[in-house]
Order: sequence, then C-alpha cells, then structure tokens
Amino acid sequence: MPAPRMVVGWFGRENRFRALLEAQGHDIVELSSPAAAVDCEALVIATSQAQIEGIVEALEPHIRRGQIVIHTSIGLGVQVLDPVEVHGALAMAIAHVGADRWVVTTSDELAQGIAEVLLFESAQVSMPKTDAERVELAPKIAYAQMVRQLARAAHRDLKELLDEQAVPSEQELGEFLAPRFEISDIYAAFQSITDPGFRKAFVEAARRVGELEHNMELEMWGLQEELR
Repeated sequence: MPAPRMVVGWFGRENRFRALLEAQGHDIVELSSPAAAVDCEALVIATSQAQIEGIVEALEPHIRRGQIVIHTSIGLGVQVLDPVEVHGALAMAIAHVGADRWVVTTSDELAQGIAEVLLFESAQVSMPKTDAERVELAPKIAYAQMVRQLARAAHRDLKELLDEQAVPSEQELGEFLAPRFEISDIYAAFQSITDPGFRKAFVEAARRVGELEHNMELEMWGLQEELR
C-alpha cells in the first residue's frame, strides 16, 4: 500500500532523495524559515554536514509531535536529531551511497518502518547502519569519489598520448554513483579517520583533486595536512 502523500519542507540542495519523493507525489516546499516547518508533515535537511546541527536547533521550537525529520548526510547519524526527537519527531538519517542503495539510521522501529516504505516505493534498497558505522563510511565514500575523479583524469591523459583504441573505454572503469561530497564534508570525513595510512592517502587524493579542478581551497588544505 503506498505511503500517504505529504507536504515535505526542504532545507538545502536538491538531491536524489528529493527526486524520489517528488516522483512519489509528495509536495516539496522550499523552507526559508524554521517557523514554516509547522505546516509540513515531514522535513528534510539536505545541507552540508556542518550546517545540520544549527538547522536542527532552529527547528526545535517549531516541531510538532509525529512530524518526520530527515537529514541526508552520510557523515552524521540520527543522534544529531535528538533535539527534535524529544519533542516527538520521528528522526531519520537517510543517505544515498550509490546506485539504488541507501544507508538508513532511525530513532526507533516506527521511524525505521517509515523510512523503508519511502525507499521501497521507489524500488530502492534500505541498509540499516548505526551512527558509528556511518562515521566509518563517510571517509571511505569520499575517498572512493576522489579516486574515481583521479582515474578519470588519468584516463583522459592516456587518450591524449595513446591511440584511443589502446585505451579502455571510460565505461569499463565503472561508475560510483553516490552524491559528491562538498568540500566541508570532505574535511569532516577526514577528521573521523584513525588509520594513519588511510589519512595519508585521503589527504594526497584530496590535494590532487584540488589541483586538477583548480580548487585552491582544497589543494591548500591537502598541502597543509601533508606537512603536519
């Protein structure tokens, strides 16, 4: 049985989760003020990881019991939504991690069931994870994205130097479909890495991506971390 159609208040950027909700017929409303949240059955926070805590605090006075509150960052779990959960919200952290796979962390079994229904309606696969597991996943996904960018750049360089027929097509390299991390999310993901070898590889990849994309901020961050 399809889930009831909802008015969904939206904070932040468009992403694949929004596209799924729109395809299911939910009414998406851009919210510029937390006070407007009272008119929505569900709220989605799709900002950078660094902004989520502030938005949750601003929403707290306006939450109604039974409202659904979702954030879409892989680097944070459901605990960041505690301030709204204590007011009766159903808290969920739902992050796209590639293809039709979504990592889901919820406050309770009812919230878990609702999250699974929302994803199931769009033929998506829900993968329950704890807050701690999400923290581990975030840097690995960010690293996979950066390495994929470097592989594409290396592939383009080969095509310029060699006969195109001698170079595998880019499709053969595979595709990583998780949404790209913002720079602030890359920094946050790095902070959770404890393995020294992985920290070094992560920083080197970030610096090189910054160089290739002429992103001075990311390149300088990578250089500074390499010198620590």
